[in-house]
Amino acid sequence: MRWGQGKEDTLVFQVVQPPHLLAYTWAIEGLPPSDPRRTYVEFTLEPTSAGTRLTVVETGFAQLPDAYETNVQGWRTKLAELIDYLDAA
Repeated sequence: MRWGQGKEDTLVFQVVQPPHLLAYTWAIEGLPPSDPRRTYVEFTLEPTSAGTRLTVVETGFAQLPDAYETNVQGWRTKLAELIDYLDAA
């Protein structure tokens, strides 16, 4: 995954069940690539009467609790960008 400013993350897909579920693991920011600790991210899509609900759950922070707040803020930012993108479509 390529982010802005040249930052890249390697994702390892764990579950791919189109069109409802996608899950992957990725390294905790700031740790060397060889560190085995990862968080697990799961995206679930479900139909609702108003459209589609996206649920994002990231787990694995017991391994490195200091990463929690950074990742929560990151998801807030990225999900807000997704809302803006979809509203403009």
